[in-house]
Amino acid sequence: MTLTCCPRVSKYVVGTPAPGATVYFDDWQSLDCTNQTGTLSFHSFVLGFVYDLEHAVITITSGPSNVGVQPIYNRQLGFIQWLNMLPGNYIASIVTSCGTTMVNFSINPYISVLQQSLNVVTEQACNNGGIIRASLNYNGDGTTSFGLFDAANVNIANNSSGVFTGIAAGNYTVKAKIQLWGQCLGSYTIDKPIVILPDGAPPQVVKKIVMICEDAVGNPIGNGKAIIRSLGFAPFKVEAKKVIDPDANYNLKFAASVNDFTVDNLLPYDNYRIRITDQCGNTALTDVSVGIMEQLTPINNGTPCISKPYTLSAPDMIDATYTWRKGSTIVATSREIIFPSYAAANDGTYTCTLSIGGGCVTRTVNNTLNGISCSVLPIIIENFSANFSNCKTQLNWKTNNTNTSAAKVDVERSTNGINFDVVKMMSTNVLDNSVQTFVDINPAKAINFYRLVITDNDGKKVQSKVIMVKNNCDEDKNSLTIYPNPVAKGNNVNINIISSVAGNAELRLLNNMGQLVSTKTIITKAGNTSITIPSIDMNSGIYIVSVKLANGETLIQKLIKD
Repeated sequence: MTLTCCPRVSKYVVGTPAPGATVYFDDWQSLDCTNQTGTLSFHSFVLGFVYDLEHAVITITSGPSNVGVQPIYNRQLGFIQWLNMLPGNYIASIVTSCGTTMVNFSINPYISVLQQSLNVVTEQACNNGGIIRASLNYNGDGTTSFGLFDAANVNIANNSSGVFTGIAAGNYTVKAKIQLWGQCLGSYTIDKPIVILPDGAPPQVVKKIVMICEDAVGNPIGNGKAIIRSLGFAPFKVEAKKVIDPDANYNLKFAASVNDFTVDNLLPYDNYRIRITDQCGNTALTDVSVGIMEQLTPINNGTPCISKPYTLSAPDMIDATYTWRKGSTIVATSREIIFPSYAAANDGTYTCTLSIGGGCVTRTVNNTLNGISCSVLPIIIENFSANFSNCKTQLNWKTNNTNTSAAKVDVERSTNGINFDVVKMMSTNVLDNSVQTFVDINPAKAINFYRLVITDNDGKKVQSKVIMVKNNCDEDKNSLTIYPNPVAKGNNVNINIISSVAGNAELRLLNNMGQLVSTKTIITKAGNTSITIPSIDMNSGIYIVSVKLANGETLIQKLIKD
């Protein structure tokens, strides 16, 4: 059997058993050499009488993990060991030329099982760049360090603290490296993506979860809440009002010093508008409808491959606790279960229970893993690049397709580098090893992130790196946007002005005969300015909204009142 360095013990004499002596395991359990979330290492001397023990075949025949797996035999010190064992009851068979002996044993988590999860946040001031802070929750036996990688997967910084300062705007990945001692199991990494926004970018809502709290059997009770994850220049001022109310009704909820925050005491089945203002004075609006949270669907991270890294994930639900079980055994209490080297013994159904919003709502998801069905996607994405010209983004790439398997290419775009939408579905005949091109004729304002996702006919996926492209076409253009348009009875009119100059501006509302209905002086910023006007006194018909900026330029839009 394979010789290993685990664990760090001294050899000692346990005595010579007499024939017929009961066979049992004299064991100890630790985190030495374990690398799978929720497990322990099991080490044991085999006591009692076993004929020719050194050549016996020992195999786990029953238990929550490692069924069919033989132990590592440390010939120097005379003990056996199984790594990455889930807590629970086991049976092992010891087979010799004289027969078979069955041994019952247990893995008891009297010490903590392995926990490993990575958290990454940013801190940005009102100038370009920021700080990335990574923290690793790890209780294992290895040493840890951190690496920062850019969008091209180039390692640009390393340290032991996880704090990276002076980082320019862009897409990054933090990789926490865990180096196990000696030659136990080598090293592996836990990765998390993160985005540093460009200077002047407004706050971005990357995720929001809205719910009405429920009792133990799932009946809605009490008020609702919105849990929001934002990206930008914290601290944030958070305000909320009902959508139908005027801006004067905004109620200051709190100042959020972190990117995740909760807005409580929202009336069930009502619609709210939440205004988030960052430390630089930029504002973002997001609307929420307070209702019953839908059931969750499991995350598909593809098929695990034997001896390859794999991460099993539950939905990222912000302000949630996670409990993973395989059967009745608790496997992990983190969002992800990390398998640095997936084994067939890990196959099975995993159930995660999520307690969200401090117990406000509980949901479960199931994932069934089968490493035997793994196959390698024979497609490689090469030379993925982007050019921005004439207010359009042109993407170029080449695929190295090593067989004739059919596949499709999805071009995906994001405004925050985290949540992506498909902007183009390419046909399956584009994988001919030639250079491919897609032109985005309507990129989003400010910042765009692009990536490619290729899926073969077996459902296997490969994803490109992420490219950030800045859309500077509107930096020197002034514009006027009205929503909703048409505006329904009882709703307010929201007006967004993009102005290259700051100062007093005149807002005028005219009817379809060109007669002045109302006028108002407003103060515009250099950038975005949002205002709301009530429509309660407007009759049905067509109106003209006119804004004369401080530089004399007049912006005009048509408004329809139902």
